[in-house]
Amino acid sequence: MSFQARAPVLPIAQKNWFLLVLSIGLCKSLIFALLSFAAISSHAGTAYVRNNATMSLELTAQNDGAVFGGTGDGTKITLAPGASQTINHAKSSDGLMVRHKYTIGLGQLCSRFSTTSYADAQTKPCEERDGAMLGGYDYSTGGTPSANPEYRGFQTLYVIYEIKVYNCAAATVAWGPGGICKASIGVGQPNAVVAISNNATGVGGDGTATCRVPNGWSVTGSCIASMVQPATISATQGTLVGKIQVTWGAVEGASGYELSYRRQPEENWTSIVASTGYIFATTDESIFEFRVRGTNAAGAGDWSNIAKGFIIPQIMPLFVSQSAPENVRAGSTFIVPQTWKNNGYTTWTSDGRFYLAQATGSGNFGDGKAIFPGNVTQNSSATSQVSLIAPSVPGVYVLSRQFFKEGIPYGAPSAPVNIRVWGDATCSGISVNKAYLYDLNGTVSVQFSANNQTTVMSASVWNEAGGALGARIYNPTAAAGVYKFDVPLSDHGGRIGTYRVKVDVSNVVTSSSCEITFELRPLETPIVQLQALIGTGPGSNSFVTGQTDVDPFVKVSVNRTEGLPMVLELVLANGPTEVGGTAALSAGAEAANLSVVRWRPGAWGTRGYLLRIKYADPAAADQGKNLEIPIELILAPANNTLSLSFGSGHPLTASTTMGRGGSLPYASGPQGSWVSKLGVQGGSDLDSFLPMGESGSRQHALDYNVLYGKSLVGTARAVAPAGVSLLKPIEVTTIASVPTMPVKNLQATDGTLEDMVRVTWDAPADGAAGFTYDVYRDAELIQSSKSVRVVDDVPPVRGQIYNYRVVAALNVAKSGEAIDPGHMPACRAARLVGASLNADMSAINGLIEQWPCLVSLAGTSTIDALSPLGLELQGAKSYKAFSVPVPLNLKDGPHVLHLGLASEGVVLNANRTYDMPFQLNRASIAVNDLTITYDGSPAKAGQDATSIGRFGVRMEGGSGIGFAEEVK
Repeated sequence: MSFQARAPVLPIAQKNWFLLVLSIGLCKSLIFALLSFAAISSHAGTAYVRNNATMSLELTAQNDGAVFGGTGDGTKITLAPGASQTINHAKSSDGLMVRHKYTIGLGQLCSRFSTTSYADAQTKPCEERDGAMLGGYDYSTGGTPSANPEYRGFQTLYVIYEIKVYNCAAATVAWGPGGICKASIGVGQPNAVVAISNNATGVGGDGTATCRVPNGWSVTGSCIASMVQPATISATQGTLVGKIQVTWGAVEGASGYELSYRRQPEENWTSIVASTGYIFATTDESIFEFRVRGTNAAGAGDWSNIAKGFIIPQIMPLFVSQSAPENVRAGSTFIVPQTWKNNGYTTWTSDGRFYLAQATGSGNFGDGKAIFPGNVTQNSSATSQVSLIAPSVPGVYVLSRQFFKEGIPYGAPSAPVNIRVWGDATCSGISVNKAYLYDLNGTVSVQFSANNQTTVMSASVWNEAGGALGARIYNPTAAAGVYKFDVPLSDHGGRIGTYRVKVDVSNVVTSSSCEITFELRPLETPIVQLQALIGTGPGSNSFVTGQTDVDPFVKVSVNRTEGLPMVLELVLANGPTEVGGTAALSAGAEAANLSVVRWRPGAWGTRGYLLRIKYADPAAADQGKNLEIPIELILAPANNTLSLSFGSGHPLTASTTMGRGGSLPYASGPQGSWVSKLGVQGGSDLDSFLPMGESGSRQHALDYNVLYGKSLVGTARAVAPAGVSLLKPIEVTTIASVPTMPVKNLQATDGTLEDMVRVTWDAPADGAAGFTYDVYRDAELIQSSKSVRVVDDVPPVRGQIYNYRVVAALNVAKSGEAIDPGHMPACRAARLVGASLNADMSAINGLIEQWPCLVSLAGTSTIDALSPLGLELQGAKSYKAFSVPVPLNLKDGPHVLHLGLASEGVVLNANRTYDMPFQLNRASIAVNDLTITYDGSPAKAGQDATSIGRFGVRMEGGSGIGFAEEVK
């Protein structure tokens, strides 16, 4: 008897879920199934089953006879995850066996078993087998019974199933060429991916390791050489015969080295494999360059620096010493001795094949060759006298000589030495700020230029009359690219005459100088001419002042020595010293305008002043060559204003009024007398100058009919006293626009119109065009920008008096208001609304409007010249009906109805007469004959008819019978 365990058959949805659970379980958990059983009786046993998995297990218990080729009975059970169950078999003569054929993912269903307990079974190894357990006999694997089964006699058996999960063990992995890159990683679960970095020397790289169960770690990634350049590299230079020894420092991680070399000045390298050093054999005396880098299986590292080496040459000169000057003059010839040593095998002969010449990078000191005085053998020294020519351009030049044999250079050049080549020191552009001057204590500024070859400079100045022995020394200073110094004439006693200035410049090899002169001259008294700018008075040198403190009143022309700057001053002739005005006359200027500070005695008052003309420079003024001229000044009226105003009504008037600044009224004392006139701006005068009167005002009568819309210019002119002559009048002007005048003859009806108020007016100017009007009823604007001069208004309340106002406008300027009251009557007389002849022409019917405010209404009617009849009115409200009969004997033809209305309670239209013509034509509506027709013909008595619709009526009569059938 045995049991067999197998996976249950799942629906498709359950299988998908099951595979997902298993996939997760392989990475994160174990699935356990516990099965226990034991033999019962002599051959059978008891099994204890516990399922700790996350899925249900289907187990089959069967007779173990099937293991040995017999047929076993089976009992199937399903055990939920984590559940335990006891299983036995009906047959007691055979053992108990459990079988399964179940594999999950990467793991097999493995089992642990014990004959004592669950705990003991858990300590046993989990082996991969098909799950067959033999209770009473030997354990079989893979479903194959043991070749020699033997009864064991177990009574109970505890077995544990679990899914065995494979892991990758911790290891050091390798990748790259020859596995040179390495990294250490720990234990990994199946399909785990781990980032790795190389930790081996000499290489670098990164990659990933993937756990591939059961094969272990699989690595992919980059692996490249990563070695630093050798720390040092050196090559022998002229110390070995026929070879050059190259050595370098070891490179960590290198398994070998690549050495490259080339001969100067070649560009291409030749590479060889080396170990820790290299001997380069050659008879070539050229300089070779070497470089090296480490190599390993992954590649090569960085190149080292370049080392240069060479063998001991046959010709090997060595510079020893020299004696060179620090400063030389440009273009000069000089000698520089140089000592050289022969370290080669060949003797230097003095036949010209061995010589010294200019080295590369040396300044141009000539192309001359220098030979040694005799033969120079190995290890001996000799001195050559090198003759050189300094360059023509100043500067610092490098001197270096090279050893040559028959045009081929050998060895290193001589040690470079800097030689300063100097040009000639020069002085140029010397000038003085004053070629001559008149200030005995003045100062003359000297300016000159010196070239960049100048290192030392000094200046001396002397009066030619005294000679150079009396010279004074000055030290120039640099300023804005030039050199300057000042010469105070006080250093030389202010002596009149010519002064000589000399500047000496030099450097360590040359010197030169430059000179200039200036002159100190005496001053002369100026000659002055005065010219009035505003007006003159009766006396000599009498001038009218300006209207402000800055208005010039006189032009002062001055002739003086060499056009020196002058100062003009006005000072009071009497009383305390008071400066009334000043002006400056710049150097070279011939004239200046002079103004004076105004005083307050009043218009046309006089004052005495002294006009002083003196040299502006205080030191020049000390020579006392000044000039004073007495003058008399006449005070012109000032601070005058003029206003122009207009009257508000017709006729148009204007006023010109004088005033003073600050809105002060006219005062005759400070302003004097004035005359005024008016004119059209851009046009002709309207009147002529006439006195403005004691109040400073004048009235002007104007014609608005010709001046509306124009601007006027008011002009006021000061009246000068006798003896005063003005070059041009003193005038003030003002401009003002002619105002828009009010309308004329404004009339508003005073109840003379029944249903409205009519407002009429005349234009402000006769025949004027361009005016528009705004019309107001009280404060309400009822018409705007109206060009027609009549307005019919229906006010809101009858019988109430309203003020009608009209404002005229010309362009944007508006006039004052014209006002007139007006109103509609409180009640209105009765009036005819309408009347007409009725259809049979027997009466005239009509309608009359009668307001309730009427006391009574009476009416009469008359046709043509017939006697009047009373008019009967019908109706209780405002509209009354009437009917006037037309006499039967009234003949056809034109007639007139005369209607009279007498209204009591009103004045306007209290008695009204209406004449209403009408045309009487009774013939047009008379019927002369009436015929009944049938099918268009007169019907006969007893006429048979098939349809009543075939009967008709024919009427013959007047044209007014509109319903009669037309007679054809």
